[in-house]
This record gives sequence, structure tokens and C-alpha cells, in this order.
Amino acid sequence: NQEVHQEPRAWDGEAPDVGTNENFIAADGAAPHLYGGKHTTLALGSGVTTTLLNPQSQGVIQGIASCIQNVGDLLPGDALIGEQIGLAITIGNAAKAGGQSSSVSGQISMLRDKLTKKTGVWESIVNGSFPLIISVNQRDTISALIRLHTSVCPEANFVLVGAAEAHHLASQLAQKSPKISVMLGKWRPFTFETWHSVEEAFRILSQAGVRVGLAPPGANGDPDQVAWFAYEAAMLTTQQGITWEDAIRATTKSVADIYQLERFQLSGTIEVGTRANVVVWSGDPLEYQAQILFSVTGRTVV
Repeated sequence: NQEVHQEPRAWDGEAPDVGTNENFIAADGAAPHLYGGKHTTLALGSGVTTTLLNPQSQGVIQGIASCIQNVGDLLPGDALIGEQIGLAITIGNAAKAGGQSSSVSGQISMLRDKLTKKTGVWESIVNGSFPLIISVNQRDTISALIRLHTSVCPEANFVLVGAAEAHHLASQLAQKSPKISVMLGKWRPFTFETWHSVEEAFRILSQAGVRVGLAPPGANGDPDQVAWFAYEAAMLTTQQGITWEDAIRATTKSVADIYQLERFQLSGTIEVGTRANVVVWSGDPLEYQAQILFSVTGRTVV
């Protein structure tokens, strides 16, 4: 269960920051089959069976994220798993679009106002039934979000995506787990917001007790790199000492738990009564030589 960026020509574009982006639903503009569905096909062929579609907008509020299978048409019961998974927002330099969002403090203030007023989808966010998916990287910004969660909406489910410097706040995040979870992006210390990231961040967060899943390389803007997702998981075992079971869980059950996909009968495990995806490999999926033999998606286990 992972986020997969669509190829640029199949991208639906970027919505303006009009203050009502809570009404934008990613599935409405999704086009996984356009131009042959290059990256969706690549993802499926690499063992990634489920796509989280995050909408793209200017400013803080991106819109409603959706979840689809990487095969089939976007219809209920077919490829469309969940039309409304959570509200996606961005906090940080990427969200500076003028006005109140031109500074991080203004972005946090906007978020506090939305969470306090609890109108529309924000009521579900505050009571914890609808995740708030937050793209954020810098440690001070993450710290501000922890304080906001504690003071305004302690029952809300925050999902920190990217979270390059989250390991610096591992103990604080562990105290908030599972109400605040981390979808850790690939180690890329190339910007001022990710400069203090480290390669062993997953191990630090996991050992501290933070609920953490592994985001694919494509979540950082390199969609072609999704083919290497299994190897990113393998590196958790070879370079960070994570167990094989925990590395597999970081790409399956943990992701389903973090995004509350049980609402759509998707648990990231093979259990009776749940919607399951099965990928059959020629060997250990975390070994370089292993190849995918076939996959089965979207069937209910009986």
C-alpha cells in the first residue's frame, strides 16, 4: 500500500489555493490509464499493488486523498478502494503561496483555526475518524505540529509524510503514537528542510516506539524510482538492523494501519473477511534476485 506519483502527462494539474480545497478529491482527476499508465504499471510490476493518490494544490490545503488498486477502472468495487482516505495538506516551504500561507507560522495558524472551528471535514479530523495527511520535513515544524496536536486536537490522527527530520523528535512522537504516525520518505539531505536527516531514521523511530511506515522513493518526486521500493525495504534489514518481518510490515500492515484502511476492508494482511492483495515472488522479496511471478489484487479472503 503505497503512494505512486503519476507520470507528468497523466497528471491532472495543480489547483489554486482558494481556501476551499477540502472539496478537491484526488480520484476525480486521476488518470492511471492515460498514456499507458507508465508508472502505475511499473509499480504493479514491482510489487506495489495499491496507490495512494494525493491531490496537488497551491498553499497548505491540498485536498482529499484517494486510494486505488494499480489495476482496473476507477469504479467502486473495481480499482477504487476508497474515494476519501484523508485530508492532505502541506506545511513548510513548499506551501508558501502568498497571503497567510507565506510563512510557516501563518500555515500553522491557518491549521489551528480550521481545527478549532471544526466545520465540515475538520470535525471528523478532530475526532480521529478521518486522518490528516501532512507533508512536512523540518524538525521545528514537526515540533510545532506536535504542540498543536496536544493543545487543540489530541484525538486527531496526524500522518506525517516525508518527515525527514522526525527522528530528532522520536521520544516526543512515541508519546503521541499512534495518534501521530510517520510515513518516512527516502533519505535525501539535499534541502534546508531535510539537511539534518539521517540514513538510520527508520530504526531510531521504530525503536523509540513510533508507528512508522516506509514511503516509496516516488513519494519524494521521483516516480520512476518506485521500481526500487522492495530494495528500499531490504535496506532496512541490511543497513539498519530491522528484522525481515518488520521490514515487510513497514510496507504493508503498518501503512494500512496508519491510513486507517480498515475502513475499506484493506488491512495489509491476509485475513478472513478482508480485501487482500497477494504478490507471489520467485524467492525472498527482499533479495535482489527475486522476481515477481504473478499478483492477485482486490479479492476478499474467504
